[in-house]
Amino acid sequence: MKKGQSALEFITTYGWALIVILLAGGALWMLVGGGKYLVPESCSFEPGFYCSDFVVEEKSIGLRVKNSMGKDIEDFIMSSDDCLTESFPISFDNGEDSTFLINDCAFQSGEVFSGVLNVDYSFLGSSIDHSKTASVVGIVQADSQAANSSDENTNLLCRFDGTHDCVAGYPPITISYKTESGTSFVPGYGGTGSAVLIEAMDSLGYDPTILNLSRGTAEAQINFDSNICSGTCYIFSHISSDDAGNKNSLTLYKYHFQGTNYWAFYISDEGSNAQNILYTYGPLEGWHHFAGVWDKNSEGGYVDFFIDEVKQDPLLPGINKNIFEMFPSSHAGVNELGVGYRNISNGDSGLGLAIDEFKVNDIVRYS
Repeated sequence: MKKGQSALEFITTYGWALIVILLAGGALWMLVGGGKYLVPESCSFEPGFYCSDFVVEEKSIGLRVKNSMGKDIEDFIMSSDDCLTESFPISFDNGEDSTFLINDCAFQSGEVFSGVLNVDYSFLGSSIDHSKTASVVGIVQADSQAANSSDENTNLLCRFDGTHDCVAGYPPITISYKTESGTSFVPGYGGTGSAVLIEAMDSLGYDPTILNLSRGTAEAQINFDSNICSGTCYIFSHISSDDAGNKNSLTLYKYHFQGTNYWAFYISDEGSNAQNILYTYGPLEGWHHFAGVWDKNSEGGYVDFFIDEVKQDPLLPGINKNIFEMFPSSHAGVNELGVGYRNISNGDSGLGLAIDEFKVNDIVRYS
């Protein structure tokens, strides 16, 4: 009896204190973000579509969707008012599952996203447009699409998913192209979206001041399943020439000289200092990642060239280093940053290949 009475007295005396401690701990847990683990994550569409999986990341929203409309669909597009870039439009057969990615968002990892997505589509063979919405609630995850995302060091990111416009920075902003002529869209890298095909005298250019002339990286996925130009042509080009023949250039290109092909990185200032750095050229098939990097303030000033993230050795060892005096100092006289084609009347041809995920950074991303 005394033991039971003691237990009762303990609970009566200290019970309220224990409850207060538990409540305070719970409040503190909620205050530091623990409440997000209680969020019921969900993805739901209006009738006709079913969301089987989804993820919200810092810079994108990805969804796996099934067409249950009973009809085949074309130009199915998803978008969000919180993101700059809508999903790539695709045809969507009845009963088919497909993955859609909305890009260029600016969320914070760990926060809760709760929003309405816009769904636009038309039925196959019909000219009538339809719209629905989807509701998504989820905890924002760390970005897993870093290579295909814009960050604070991104000067330009072009996915070419049905548009020549690009994005830059973080939070991302839209960057419009400066010139475009003759290019077409073809299936993109990885079998998703589209890429831009630059042939013959096609041209595509952006504001040249995008390029940081002292330090940076320019990279792209390039498809070699079509025919590359037979002569000299350009992956990216920043080139100016005045009446005296002086140039300020930073260019990665295919160089054709005396019947032989080379990969080349050409750099020159506004005076007479210039260096044409040659690399072994070999036939390629399918998609390959090309990157050029430059840094005026390291190793006496250097440039490097990568294929599939493997550094290529110049044919003349060391020619790519200690060249700080050859770096261009201004964008003067340069009309555009050319992609796939040097837009100057010198007889050069378009690259002849499809380019995807063209990205310019103001830091060196490969070493």
